[in-house]
Amino acid sequence: MEVGESPDDFDEVSKRARQGGLAVLFPSPESEPLETADISGVREWLVIDGTWRKANRIWLSNPWLQALPSYHFKVPPSSVYRVRKAPREDSLATAEAIRHLLQLTHPELDLGPLQCGMDALVERQLANMPVEARRHHLPPSTDGSF
Repeated sequence: MEVGESPDDFDEVSKRARQGGLAVLFPSPESEPLETADISGVREWLVIDGTWRKANRIWLSNPWLQALPSYHFKVPPSSVYRVRKAPREDSLATAEAIRHLLQLTHPELDLGPLQCGMDALVERQLANMPVEARRHHLPPSTDGSF
């Protein structure tokens, strides 16, 4: 894991990028659909974490990232992270994107624990919200309960 925003923050990983084998999971205008791409040469994946605004700023501020092969999901799964705002209907939380990436690239892995962790995170966040705020994130019930 690397933490930073500007190119100076990523000296080590940008050196590895020049050696080849790195790819970025990021839905840019130049990215290819992961499901149909030849990713046989990818040894390591970079996934940008942060709000959509922050992730886009990191992407735009780091030309070395933009020079790497980049991929997006042609058909992403539905997000279960309903407690956050997303810019698009098909947006995923970083953990969901990583889970789907692993599902596509390593179908033999048991990814149940990642899904359970995501479900627990959402339930915990909902449980800690005031009732009025929680109403915005839950489907309407037929019996009037939450």
